[in-house]
Amino acid sequence: MKVKFLTLALFFSFWGWGCEQPASLQMNREWAIKQVLSDQVNEWNRGSVDGFMKGYWNSDSLQFITPNGVKKGYNTVLKSYKKNYPTSLEMGTLHFEILHVKSLSDDHSSAQVLGKWHVTENPKPGSGYFSLIFRFFEDGPKIIIDHTY
Repeated sequence: MKVKFLTLALFFSFWGWGCEQPASLQMNREWAIKQVLSDQVNEWNRGSVDGFMKGYWNSDSLQFITPNGVKKGYNTVLKSYKKNYPTSLEMGTLHFEILHVKSLSDDHSSAQVLGKWHVTENPKPGSGYFSLIFRFFEDGPKIIIDHTY
């Protein structure tokens, strides 16, 4: 019974349905964002582009911005990843370094993440920076804009 109560309390606290202070909600949402990024790294390193893409908003309004231009739409981004990284060998090993997470609204429904990415153990190792805009949906946070260079 205690486990069920604790699970429900954490669930309601996580989604802001309890009596909690905004700072606590912000911390919970920051944790959720970091979990999405951790899951993406794990999926990438397993060689799963489909799993990696679960962190993105599945919408035609998704934006992915790189020095090569702007890609719009979930399916466009997915196809691009699959074309550029057809096997786990080309994908290599991904690591994210989170530099900053900042709420963009008073209700903490959106946030910006600034970080560094590093890919090693592939034919073209590289690194760079990213700025991600997350929005919270009923099923959790999703990347709605990815600016990677």
